[in-house]
Amino acid sequence: MPEKPTCEQLERLAAELEQDRAPGEPASTAPGPAGGAAIATEGSWSADRAEAELRNLARFPEENPNPVLRVSVDGTVLYCNPSAAGHPAWRCEVGRLLPHEALRNLLARALAAGRFIEQDVELCGTHFAVGAAPLPAEGYVNLYGRDITSSRHAEEALRQSREDLDRAQEVGQIGWWRLDTRRNVLTWSDESYRIFGVPRGAPLTYEAFLGCVHPDDRDTVNARWEAGLRGEPYDIEHRIVADGRVRWVREKAYLEFDSAGQLLGGFGITQDITDRRRAEEALREANEQLENKVQQRTAELAQRAMQLRALARELTLSEQRERRRMAKLLHDHLQQLLVGAKFRLTVLGRHEDPVVQQATQEVEKLIDDAIIASRSLTAELYPPALHEGGLGPGLEWLARWMADKHGLIVELSMDADIPPPGEEVKVLLFESVRELLFNAVKHARAGSAAVNVRGVEGRELRITVSDTGSGFDPTALRQAGLSGGGFGLFSVRERLDLIGGRMEIDSAPGRGSRVMLTAPLSAGSAAAPAAAAVSPPPVMGEQAVHARSLSGELATEPLGSELAVESPRPGAPIRVLLADDHVVMREGLARLLAQEPDIEIVGQAANGAEAVMQAARLLPDVILMDMSMPKLNGVEATRAIRNEFRDIRIIGLSMFQEPDRARALIDAGAVDYLSKSGPPQALIAAIRACMAGPDRPPGQDLTPAGPRTRRPRNKT
Repeated sequence: MPEKPTCEQLERLAAELEQDRAPGEPASTAPGPAGGAAIATEGSWSADRAEAELRNLARFPEENPNPVLRVSVDGTVLYCNPSAAGHPAWRCEVGRLLPHEALRNLLARALAAGRFIEQDVELCGTHFAVGAAPLPAEGYVNLYGRDITSSRHAEEALRQSREDLDRAQEVGQIGWWRLDTRRNVLTWSDESYRIFGVPRGAPLTYEAFLGCVHPDDRDTVNARWEAGLRGEPYDIEHRIVADGRVRWVREKAYLEFDSAGQLLGGFGITQDITDRRRAEEALREANEQLENKVQQRTAELAQRAMQLRALARELTLSEQRERRRMAKLLHDHLQQLLVGAKFRLTVLGRHEDPVVQQATQEVEKLIDDAIIASRSLTAELYPPALHEGGLGPGLEWLARWMADKHGLIVELSMDADIPPPGEEVKVLLFESVRELLFNAVKHARAGSAAVNVRGVEGRELRITVSDTGSGFDPTALRQAGLSGGGFGLFSVRERLDLIGGRMEIDSAPGRGSRVMLTAPLSAGSAAAPAAAAVSPPPVMGEQAVHARSLSGELATEPLGSELAVESPRPGAPIRVLLADDHVVMREGLARLLAQEPDIEIVGQAANGAEAVMQAARLLPDVILMDMSMPKLNGVEATRAIRNEFRDIRIIGLSMFQEPDRARALIDAGAVDYLSKSGPPQALIAAIRACMAGPDRPPGQDLTPAGPRTRRPRNKT
């Protein structure tokens, strides 16, 4: 279908036809495009064809869907097509003025300008593009309207979208750019201009962009762009200088090619990341400061931990030193005084007055009770088996002590060849095991317990204490420990933590307890030297140990009340040397033995070395040898004397009653071992018995009267 001509084309065609009509030829009566002059044709067109064409053209305004009007110069509508008459926004009528002021203003402007003018006009909410073609000679103006509402809406949406995009770029500090590599033309968005600090609209090239890059980053950026042109990704963060200030940007680009695959350029974005980089830098500095503070604090905490460990070790060792001091005070002074007083009471008890004898026996009984209590307290304060023999012997003694003292049967098992722990670890583990066993008796009401000791990879020591008692809830454990004070489980845990150990508890009400103690073999510092043992083990009931046979096997026998042994050498006194570091003990023994007509005190020695010299000088028959003495203890002194003088009989004396101590002295050559707290008659009987004939078995005529350990006298 041929394209419809415009009104202007119709008017020009009608004018041409009018000019070509022959003079005097009547014009056609058909109305023209504007309903005015008649048109006749001649020349190249035949009259019939021209007439038909004009009729077709005359129908075109009527068929036009857009408003078409012809208006006089005063605004009166001369013609309007159906669209102009029926459109709700136009509502035009022939013979009436234009209904809208906007159209009248456009009419006036076109007449004043004398040329075609087009203007966007809004009529009743609808947008039209209205063109005004003035024909002043004819005295009218043709108006052509076109509905552009949809286009205006689309333009408005596009404008709004562009504004939103610009605003989003501003908010996100992201600008776009396009580089035409063939013409070296760089196009920036408004935000890109703002980011780089370049006046908006300034002509740009790639070199202009490089000029904005920080000098220290320029070579890197250029190299990355050239690599991008070769196909490598272009994604880079670098500095720029904008308005005299250094800023950070991130750029990312994609290459563009034409349909033939030829490179056109690149399209990319630029994001201002200055705030982010500053935040990252601030965060990095804050992290460095925090790390420095953490390292400083960690060092301080490590130093504090070392100090706490040192304090914990010192606390443990100080406690042991205080225990040792108190045990030494009890052993070296109180017990010796009590034994000395007992010896003097024995002398006083020989008075003929029965009242004096009765009183002496009562006081002697009180002194025995005091000695027993003192010895038990000494053993609890400072067990010599632990400090002289180590953790193993200490735990063995503890097992015996718990059985004797509290009736708790302890099954002790230990791995062989366990390295000895440091002094503070040894003491701490021993005290911890004692606390756990005490809790088993007092709180769990257990009748038995098991203690297992084993090494862990040669670095740690692990002791497990378990019982089948009532158990408890570990979560309800009070901080002071189950004992409510003293050492306590809480203290055990804390002290183990301080030396790098730990305590684990597995218990529940009604199913017993299992506590595992783990500690390093060393607490990390040199252990203080172990103090010499000064206290006896606990009282082991009313029993004593004695030599059963020549093999030195030890057994026990009950105590009696008296020993009666006559002098083996009538008329020849037994020459006795007293070796004891306590003056009161030596004086008590001397006064006691001085009452015996067959016993003669020939000398005294205050230490083991002096006992050896006195033995060589005096050659006594019997030496009463104290177990613990300075310079040379009783065991070493006995061994030295027996190696040189086989005829001298040595009887060991001590406040200790441990079998291993008795065995050590017997093995060194002593013929007997007695407790100082035993009946004085037992000592006198032992002196006389050791001087019996060589074929007389030891103890043949003895009625046991006190704790003692004896071995056969060597035949000479």
